[in-house]
Amino acid sequence: MNKSHALTWLLFAGTATIAALLFPAFLIYSQIAPALGLDIKNVLNELSNNILFKLIFFIVIGSVIYHGFYRFKAILQEQAPSHEGIIEIMMIALAIIFVLLALAVVILL
Repeated sequence: MNKSHALTWLLFAGTATIAALLFPAFLIYSQIAPALGLDIKNVLNELSNNILFKLIFFIVIGSVIYHGFYRFKAILQEQAPSHEGIIEIMMIALAIIFVLLALAVVILL
């Protein structure tokens, strides 16, 4: 295993952990709590002005995006092993583009 492959696996494992731990919390706060009648809009409005909240939000969303694209890349490479290099470049490029879009959304939040 070369160093870049090991690094991408490390990043994959890290983003999987972040996504698995923090993404459900964001779903609870954004979807389930309002359905239960809890008004968290004021709290979220105050938090959205906090730079630390924006950073954590970006890490969570970016992790989910990277993790999803990495899994999709693995599925495509299993289906078309002869195009492994092209698939890897395409999926990593798409992941970078979507992570940058997430960053832009978080900055404008």
